[in-house]
Amino acid sequence: MAENIEKEASSKLNSIMIYFKRNKRIVSRLYRKASKLYKQENNFAKSLECIVNSAEINELLEDFFEASIDYLEAAKMSKIVSDDNIVIYYKKHIEYNNNTNIGQIYKDIADYFKSQGKYDNAILWYKDAIEILGLDSHYSTIYCLKNLSIIYINLRDYKLASETTYTLAKSLKTIQNKYILAGLMCAINYDTIKAKQDLNLYKDYLKKEEIEFIEKCIDLKNVDDLEELKVHIEKYNLKFKVKKEHLIIVEDLINRSKYDSGIFVLDEDLT
Repeated sequence: MAENIEKEASSKLNSIMIYFKRNKRIVSRLYRKASKLYKQENNFAKSLECIVNSAEINELLEDFFEASIDYLEAAKMSKIVSDDNIVIYYKKHIEYNNNTNIGQIYKDIADYFKSQGKYDNAILWYKDAIEILGLDSHYSTIYCLKNLSIIYINLRDYKLASETTYTLAKSLKTIQNKYILAGLMCAINYDTIKAKQDLNLYKDYLKKEEIEFIEKCIDLKNVDDLEELKVHIEKYNLKFKVKKEHLIIVEDLINRSKYDSGIFVLDEDLT
């Protein structure tokens, strides 16, 4: 069914009658219909192809509202088939639809690149999303900060991971000590002196036992006693005090000497 409708649209598109505006609209609707049917058949690549054809015809017709609808659908299909043209389609949707929630779209683009492991692109789009969303969309801003934090952790960029995690903690309506703990442990991974400074800055948000835990982590890291550090962390049962995706930080704490340097090779994406 979808294939027949697509063929009909293509035939009309190549006909001399396509020069009439009314026929262009008919072809656009046929491509839309074919796209919808391909989608129902889970043939997302063909669905994408047809909806882009519809969008381009609507652009020729200068029916930009209809084109914006098509390009939004194209962006959604691109996410499914892992097509980096998602950026182009979203940008055209934004261009033709002045009422679009741009911040949310930037967040979606960032999510796409994160899912593809293209972290450099994801970071840029999350930052742009945060800048646009600001305080008007608190939940989405928090979401972006969480994902930025996870990306930096996966990249083993513990300096930016700690800074982002602190920002996340402070952005919450009530500062949660689990994020402060995660940020401090990131800091220990790259600079114990900075970790000590950060602990003094944020200790008012931590319980006494948490402060003592971090202080001993710093001391053990300073003397490079990784075995004792591992025992100390296991005794504290940290995994119940920070989000599970942050446990990669713990692995690096107990396996990486303070004399190690260079870029880590990521074994798996914990997100």
